[in-house]
Amino acid sequence: MISLRSVSSIGLVAFTFCFTWRPIVGASIDLTVNQGETLTIVGGEYENVFVLGGTLLVKGGIVINQRLRVSRGAVTIEGRLSASEARVDISLGQLTVQQSDDGQPNRAKSIIIGQSGILETFGGWETESLFIFENGNLQTPPGTSHPLSIQAEAFSVANGGGVHVTGDWGGFSTPVKGGNFSVDAQSVRMDGGIYVSGSHSHDGVGAGDAGSVRIQSEVIDSFDGVIFAKGGSAFDGSRPGSGGAVEIRVAQGELPATKCVFAGRGVSVSYTHLRAHETRHDL
Repeated sequence: MISLRSVSSIGLVAFTFCFTWRPIVGASIDLTVNQGETLTIVGGEYENVFVLGGTLLVKGGIVINQRLRVSRGAVTIEGRLSASEARVDISLGQLTVQQSDDGQPNRAKSIIIGQSGILETFGGWETESLFIFENGNLQTPPGTSHPLSIQAEAFSVANGGGVHVTGDWGGFSTPVKGGNFSVDAQSVRMDGGIYVSGSHSHDGVGAGDAGSVRIQSEVIDSFDGVIFAKGGSAFDGSRPGSGGAVEIRVAQGELPATKCVFAGRGVSVSYTHLRAHETRHDL
């Protein structure tokens, strides 16, 4: 049963059929979508949103004040997620955020992606912490080149977690771009995998555009995983494309003893130890 519970004492309203809900402006509402249920809402502001096996479609952006939990369900937001004071948990389900065109980032207080959960998104994200583990995956929509950038206090990919950013799969005579992933953090732990592909075209137009990874952090706590940056390619073999690029910049201390593997044909890796007065906000 889909339930909408008002925290401001306007009562409990329950629905057992599919419909479009337009929330009361200014109301403080909890929303739950259970197994087998489907709901479409038109934006609005909520205290908590729980999708537990059901399907939720949000037309436009949404504001969430405390918690968004996606477990064994699917949520699609056709706009921006504004949850700067809320925790986002994704496990055994998928959250898709199709960012609006106004250039503003998505925001969440913390993001946890675990137990094969998926966050499919692009554009910019701001959060205090982003943790990806236990086969959780942060990814861009497949077959399209959407840059993905993360600004966080703590960024961690561990215990089978991964990041997948794709390049364009272009048609004939269509310029294509490689994938691009960047992290700007205070601390980084990278014990999982980051995979960024270059562009792919049928006739070599734009095929040389490689995938790139940029990690900038004040401190890197551990670095034991795989970063795969792939060059561009053409299906007809006319242009193999250049190798991918990985750039790592750290402000405090040295890059820790690492078993990290940098993969991809012709991949280039650069490491910069920032000067003492340089911070992530300066660069």
